Amino acid sequence: MMVSGLESAKHKLARIAIHLDEINALIRELVQNRNTYEVVKDTDGKEKLHFLVGAPRDIQVIVGEVIYQFKSALDHLVFQLVQSNPTNIPLPKDWERDCQFPLCLEVPKHGNPAIPYTLPVPYEFFEKKLPGISKAAYAFIEGIQPYRSGPGTHNILRIIGKLANIDKHRHLHVLLPRASVHYDVVYSDGIRGTTTMGGLEHGAEVPIFEEIGDNPTVKMNRSFTAYITFDETIGEGPDTVETENLLQVCLEQFELVIIPTFEQILHNP
Repeated sequence: MMVSGLESAKHKLARIAIHLDEINALIRELVQNRNTYEVVKDTDGKEKLHFLVGAPRDIQVIVGEVIYQFKSALDHLVFQLVQSNPTNIPLPKDWERDCQFPLCLEVPKHGNPAIPYTLPVPYEFFEKKLPGISKAAYAFIEGIQPYRSGPGTHNILRIIGKLANIDKHRHLHVLLPRASVHYDVVYSDGIRGTTTMGGLEHGAEVPIFEEIGDNPTVKMNRSFTAYITFDETIGEGPDTVETENLLQVCLEQFELVIIPTFEQILHNP
């Protein structure tokens, strides 16, 4: 018995969750290794952060597999959507060959000379890949396209689209070790506080804690937290966001928004 696109997508998300556990385990091993980084002083006395190891290669491969499963889950969902043929049109010959979820990173153009569509991009633009879908399905799919701006699920799909292109056409994802420095302090008036500064790359100067006015510190403890990020800016700045957290947010958007909406559309065409 053939598994439906909806069930297939859910199985893929379950596989992604397993991969994220693998990534988290590898990152914990990296972070807990005391030989991950060192703080050294240069000739003028400034402290610099030096990483002694890079991101584990296994993480680069697993990240590519996670991105593939996200993209494939989208394709399986729209395949079932078109296959259900809610508008009862004669489906084009070999429609299966062209059927895939559109991930348009830029607003499509039309005409001669070509100019970008005014949003929303019309139903007709999606007909070749998604013939016969309902108006409700079109509205949802168009509304989460990566070319849209502002907050929303489209930001997640922009990240997935760009990462998918990198892994498929260029190279393994480049993951960089970075660190945050934390200053836990006790002030002269007894108040405790924590200051954190992140995004420290290899060779970065370690930020110095700055005193606050007339309330000097009487005790201070400095610590570092290592993490990894993507090398390239994708969407809204994931080159500064922990890799595992970024992928977890993507998974949550699928579980909380994309899957439930497709479930509703498929059950109420």
